[in-house]
Amino acid sequence: MASLKAEAAQELNRAIRRTLVGPTTGLLPYDLAAAVVEVAIEFLGYDDECSIAELNALFGLDLDEPDWTVALNDVPAATWAIERLLHGEEALLGMLALVTRDWSVVASSPGGTATMMSDDGIGLYEFTVDGRVYFFTLAEPDVCDTQWWFAHGVGDPESRARAMRDGRSVIGLPADTHES
Repeated sequence: MASLKAEAAQELNRAIRRTLVGPTTGLLPYDLAAAVVEVAIEFLGYDDECSIAELNALFGLDLDEPDWTVALNDVPAATWAIERLLHGEEALLGMLALVTRDWSVVASSPGGTATMMSDDGIGLYEFTVDGRVYFFTLAEPDVCDTQWWFAHGVGDPESRARAMRDGRSVIGLPADTHES
């Protein structure tokens, strides 16, 4: 079982990395959930139903609602069920921790804070995978969808300032003239 869990976690890591460089919906929770469903089908079978607890055990995840079940033969429904569990900071960062430990909050809109989303604010986060820096927004689901996009390469400091300005504008902040 330990080798199956390690193999499944490695395959999920690869699926998330493929998601980051391939065509996506641009909605981070949905795209990550789609990667989970893809790999779950590979390991558990298309005709199977599984619980969130089984997915947690298989991939080393910590998703809420362990008693929920998802039917893997209905890929859109399974993806949406898992997507619903990935709207908070802890859940998203837990999933991203499978592929990176390099993430940070780079800005937040008024009403939020730079360390925790609250009071209807929107946070702008960045994370790095394989030398590529991505941004995503995070807020309460009724405020906005959690969008993500490729921002710039690690070795491309000229595009970093532009990416930061663009990211700040997405969450409604003026350009910061004191960017590093």
